Amino acid sequence: LPGLRIEKAFNEYSSRAIILSYAEDLAGEEPSLTWDRKRFYADKKAFQRVLEKILLRWVNGGDGRPGIPTWKEFRERVANGLKRVIAENGRGRTILLFTSGGPISAALQTALGLSDEETLRTAWQIVNGSVTKFLYNGEHISLASFNETAHFALRRDPALITYR
Repeated sequence: LPGLRIEKAFNEYSSRAIILSYAEDLAGEEPSLTWDRKRFYADKKAFQRVLEKILLRWVNGGDGRPGIPTWKEFRERVANGLKRVIAENGRGRTILLFTSGGPISAALQTALGLSDEETLRTAWQIVNGSVTKFLYNGEHISLASFNETAHFALRRDPALITYR
């Protein structure tokens, strides 16, 4: 088997940097989220509401922030990484990539032509440790399966299913 390697193209975006960069703007524009911001680390639903608003702003272009790649830059990094890995391995090969929900959703966007917002909303469904399969040829990548969790179901332990 070939050796393992780290491919930076599939690194997750820095949600912490994005949250810190956009949170104050959001507070001024959406006072209804003040309570959620106070409960951000203690309440899963508050966390989800705030995170979703912030990431939607980031994905929809926002105004760009110093030191934080835009969604477009992130998405292009993942797409270029996919192209490179496919080109290096050629047709008829099985390639395993271990990554996170952001790069998986960006790969879905590449394969399915989803909008930026649809891509983010799909990312919310990704289970930690799930399996997503793509098929590729020399020119095209397509989705074969998404978010498979049968390996968790076999263990019969609902605690294995987690998000974020």
